[in-house]
Amino acid sequence: MVAIPAGLSLNLPFPGLNYLISLDYAKITTLILLGPIFVKNLMSRPPQHLKTVGRLLVIFVLLTGVMSIRDLPFTSMLRALFDQFLLVIIPYFAISRALTTQAEVDNAVRALFVSAIILAGIGIFSTLWRWNYYVHLSEHIFAKSFTEYRNGFLRISATLGGTLLGFVMGVAITAVFVFQAAKEYPKIYAIAFSGVFAFVLFTTGARGGWLAAMLIVGSYFLLSTLNKSGRQILLLSLIAGVATILVLVFQDSALLSDEYGTIDYRADLLRTSMKQIAERPLFGSADFLESPRFAHLRQGEGIIDLVNVYIQLSLHYGLVGFSLFFGANLLVLHAGVATLGRMPFGRDIGAKAAGARRTVVLLIATHIGYLAMIATISWVSYIWQYGFVILGLMAAQVRVGALPGATPEHHVEIPPAQDPSPPPSASNSRAHLPYGARFVRRS
Repeated sequence: MVAIPAGLSLNLPFPGLNYLISLDYAKITTLILLGPIFVKNLMSRPPQHLKTVGRLLVIFVLLTGVMSIRDLPFTSMLRALFDQFLLVIIPYFAISRALTTQAEVDNAVRALFVSAIILAGIGIFSTLWRWNYYVHLSEHIFAKSFTEYRNGFLRISATLGGTLLGFVMGVAITAVFVFQAAKEYPKIYAIAFSGVFAFVLFTTGARGGWLAAMLIVGSYFLLSTLNKSGRQILLLSLIAGVATILVLVFQDSALLSDEYGTIDYRADLLRTSMKQIAERPLFGSADFLESPRFAHLRQGEGIIDLVNVYIQLSLHYGLVGFSLFFGANLLVLHAGVATLGRMPFGRDIGAKAAGARRTVVLLIATHIGYLAMIATISWVSYIWQYGFVILGLMAAQVRVGALPGATPEHHVEIPPAQDPSPPPSASNSRAHLPYGARFVRRS
């Protein structure tokens, strides 16, 4: 799906219209690979809480598609609905309903790992030859291209963009630990893979990607070792951390200053956006960028970079659109944590149970990292596609659930083997019967 940079598209002609629809590589891949799976599994019944997630996403697509008519003609509104259907509905429903066993979910995770190896190879090549060659395709997309250096290294983006590439490398590093724990390859391979992925992560120079990667790795190890009480403390710590950052933002604290000015810009964008959202809280506004309050955020090229997906959604579609998107993600994440709580925990569990638990933890950590990453970047490149693929994988894992017979958060103990007792003979069985019962005639 990400073999070609986003933006290279083809407009399909149609009589009487400028064009029928715009197709790019991701849309074509979605139609060919996931379209038949979507149709085949559309009528399958998910658990009730996942039904709610599907309904929220359908409402989100309809709302955002129809609301695009505020600044687009009717035909373009229909195209927006079609695009949202391809990017949101088909990936989520196809993945979440087609994967029905733990082995299938594990294979999907391995597929993501293989794609990360390919992207890491692109990153290594670009770094060694100091040639970020995919960037030059921007000349054909945006009529401009540029390269950027940070910390003495060329900032690598491959086909994804620096932040998303960093996120994928963080997922890959964590997957290495998962595969190594399952003893799928020698330890030297794990060290080599981790080193390559970490190097590419560093050369992206994207602090949003770094943050996501650190959260993924950290969350994986914490969730792997903490019990239910420990996870609750971790959740409270994350909430406290977010609250502290918001306090620093609205106090315009000097702690948020940096030499590149990117953190200052994001803090200023958040403060300014909150005032705009307060004026149009429910359904946002299509022309908010024309408001004078955003003028000081306009950069040298005349653009205002909305480097926060949550802000972008809230400004365009209001708190209603934001709540639909964020609510669907929270429901799936909560269901994933609940699934983890139902799985056996301890050193004495079987290999299959341990492998399933590691996969659940990896997907939860990936989801947490993604939700953090989109707070640092706008809705560009393949951000949207990756988000709903992750959401679908998390929902599929919830459907698979814990292994049968597992009880919440307990250490599985294997009872000592005992010699089987011989079956009772007829004479022995009669010896244990009451005297009168021996003469009762049974029909």
